[in-house]
Amino acid sequence: MRFEGIRITGGVYSSKTGSGTGVAMGSAADDSSMYAVEVMNNEAAGILSGRGTFDRIELTNNTTNSQALGINAAGMKSRHEVEVKNSYVHDTQGNGLWCDNECYDSSVGKYWIHGNLVVNAGRGGIRWEEVSQGEALIEDNWVHGNSRNASRGGISVRDAKDALIQRNVFGAATIAGVSYSQNADKVPIMASDSGLSDRPNLDNIDIVNNTLNGEIIKGCELRDTVVACSGNTP
Repeated sequence: MRFEGIRITGGVYSSKTGSGTGVAMGSAADDSSMYAVEVMNNEAAGILSGRGTFDRIELTNNTTNSQALGINAAGMKSRHEVEVKNSYVHDTQGNGLWCDNECYDSSVGKYWIHGNLVVNAGRGGIRWEEVSQGEALIEDNWVHGNSRNASRGGISVRDAKDALIQRNVFGAATIAGVSYSQNADKVPIMASDSGLSDRPNLDNIDIVNNTLNGEIIKGCELRDTVVACSGNTP
């Protein structure tokens, strides 16, 4: 499946599984792709069960129905590793980009989020949650003004394993003449473990060589075998 150069809008949330989304990709293959696609103004996730590669897409004003929060609330929610690059993810009431419920291995190789501008999400800008199977590489993104309605940080790791978070830029910034605020509570990255026995333990999360611009990572106070934070620029 390939989408190119179109706008997708108008998903209506009815509390049923999968409702309210612009694009449902649960049956798509790992070689699916989107290029130069805009997904906007959907009541739940803009893209649900994302699969494949996403290049130069825009995800904006998704999760307009607050009843979808915590369920399908994201610019894109995935359950498999995907690649998102060179994209603009902004002004979504839920998480910006979210991989949840194992984030299963795929032929893409990792949950690879790179070269994106991720701003003004009501919850985490990029969220890696409840993962014990997939791997994440989150790098070279600009992450600003997120988590205004929930304490998650610009990049949020929760009850998950095996992520490398590197060379991302946080803090207040002006990009192409548009000003963005710091992430809420000046938290660029939050790595946390709920302690619940039915969810994976936080493990093997490396946070290195990020530019924080005055923000403070939450989670580095945990034992080094869980979260390693080094070489980040204040």
